[in-house]
Amino acid sequence: MSEFSIKFSSVENTIEVLSHYAVQLNEIKQEVASVKCNLAGMGSASYRVYSVLSNIDRGVLEEALSMRSMTGALEKISDYYRSTEGTIVSAGRKSMADTETADASSTLDSIVEDAQKVVESMIRTFRDLLVTLGIVKAEKQTRTPGEEVTEAQQREMDRYMQNEIEEILKKDEYSRERWEKADFDTKWAILNEYMKEVAAVMGLTVGDIQESDSAMHDGYYNMGSYDPDTGMIFINRWVIENAGIGNTIDSYDLMTTIVHELRHKYQRDACANPDQFVVTEETIQSWQENIDNYKSQSDFMEEDGMEKREAFEAYRDQTIEKDARRFAGE
Repeated sequence: MSEFSIKFSSVENTIEVLSHYAVQLNEIKQEVASVKCNLAGMGSASYRVYSVLSNIDRGVLEEALSMRSMTGALEKISDYYRSTEGTIVSAGRKSMADTETADASSTLDSIVEDAQKVVESMIRTFRDLLVTLGIVKAEKQTRTPGEEVTEAQQREMDRYMQNEIEEILKKDEYSRERWEKADFDTKWAILNEYMKEVAAVMGLTVGDIQESDSAMHDGYYNMGSYDPDTGMIFINRWVIENAGIGNTIDSYDLMTTIVHELRHKYQRDACANPDQFVVTEETIQSWQENIDNYKSQSDFMEEDGMEKREAFEAYRDQTIEKDARRFAGE
């Protein structure tokens, strides 16, 4: 049974995240209803288990709604889930002790097992939510040979890496204060060291950052890029040299660019060597399809006749671009 190590330092309460888990929790509610339906036809022998499942339906919401804050509600719910599995098991065993026939006992045993699976599913879903929100500390995940990676494992591994990257950025050597006082060469060195620390967390091997140099054009400018042919990360030196122009350029954002571009390397390395990364088969297929059909902004303009703004949005809407922005927290 899962244990929760709860921290409420940062709750990213986004509509997208909560909507995703609302769907999952609704599916679990349907599972509970299915188990209850099976129990309903068994009479008094299953009454105690049925009662526990009924309490799941109403108890969680009643506890949560009685709290005055989201963090308080989540804490209450986590405590509630901790005790649920044990309650169902004890209720089921007592019901079996009261059952007169072996067949009824066997049937009830099966239903208690189903009920436990429902609760375990609830616990996994709830913990997954807390990890995604940053309330529960994510744990590093590893692949088990011969077993497929689950979505929950992938999300937890992503969150683990994000947590580790956040801790790296908190170091004094990568602080905004040091960055803003540094000259170009020092900033370049900061980016190199940061990239290598982040790459290590992500399980990637990288060389030094490469330079690119392209100025702003029609309000657009490039922060950096990943070259899949060489496996190198490129950073636009123009951004560092022209930070602050028109109050639009913040060169410290290059720290985020590093994470974004390393995620692109992670995507391609995972597609090339899926057994070495905690990524689902479905995600690998999605990434590979986008990689095979990837288009730059100029490609959308030239091949699809899009205007610059439309082409930019189409470029950003590609699967691997959305994933890289999400992972980098952009």
